[in-house]
Amino acid sequence: MPIIIPDPTNELKDRKREIDTMDPNRGPDDQELREREKEAEAYANENEKHFVDYAMDCLKQSIKAWDDIRRVQEDCWNVYNENEPVSYRDKADWQARVVIPKPFETVQFGATSVRKAFSPNFLTIENARDPKKADFWKRWLDFELGTRRADFVGRFTDATVMSLAVGVSMEMIPRWVPGQGLEFSLVEPWKIQRDPDALSRDPQGGMYWIHQEW
Repeated sequence: MPIIIPDPTNELKDRKREIDTMDPNRGPDDQELREREKEAEAYANENEKHFVDYAMDCLKQSIKAWDDIRRVQEDCWNVYNENEPVSYRDKADWQARVVIPKPFETVQFGATSVRKAFSPNFLTIENARDPKKADFWKRWLDFELGTRRADFVGRFTDATVMSLAVGVSMEMIPRWVPGQGLEFSLVEPWKIQRDPDALSRDPQGGMYWIHQEW
């Protein structure tokens, strides 16, 4: 997984030149002040209930649109955990209600394959202009993503287990914890209410993305 970090020297020089030539006594002009005041007044006059109602409508729309899929995902998750699927409630008394561990074993085999795909040095960073910077970031990311900190490989594998079991991966949210460093929080797919019109394989698509119970 190569990561190429561009040399930020020119950008920093341009920003330094901009700061050096900036007049410290110069504030926003009259037109900018009027625009800011107009926008602030418009926000102040908005009814907060309007935003709350809009969010609740989006939530209800997403829950309704994904209801059938969530039901299937619940069945798949129960089967993976070797629990009786919800659909078994509709079986007649004479019908078998057997749960076999094959789905669990298949998912675990797939997750193990994913974990093994990550070599000890799976991360590479290149910087042709300054190899020392590349080496620094490589060492730092190896430490932060390692098992003593964020455990990227382990958390990625856990997210993949959900994908293999129900068809949708858990969302990985990177968080920086002061005093501890980088960590990844995992969110189950049924705790995420997404715009049903969003395109698949486009994580940033759609008009909204609502987390619940996280």
